Amino acid sequence: CVCVKSLSVCVCACVCVCAHARAQQLQEIAALFQSDWLSIYSLNPDVTTPDRVLYTNQLVNVGHLYTVVPGDTLARIAARFGSSVAGLLSSNADVAAPGDSIRAGDELCVIASSCQAGLA
Repeated sequence: CVCVKSLSVCVCACVCVCAHARAQQLQEIAALFQSDWLSIYSLNPDVTTPDRVLYTNQLVNVGHLYTVVPGDTLARIAARFGSSVAGLLSSNADVAAPGDSIRAGDELCVIASSCQAGLA
């Protein structure tokens, strides 16, 4: 796990999972990860009502785990999922910069955007 964001909004995140420090709604968590509440809601079947305030330290999935394959780069992965290199770096604190190498078998958190995928 890697601690990310500020202590007031997200205490610690394992790949694609956030445990937040205070009660929040899905809309607030989605905004932290440049996502939308519906995407976060669909990743969390245990959240039965999207308007409900989540309790402190509740684990929330914020993206999909993607396993890097040979030939992948951050730019290729971002393009494939309608994201950006900055978005991948934001949701993968263990990858410090665009030049950092990723290797086949590494797991990345990908927050896909179906709305942006066809716009490139």
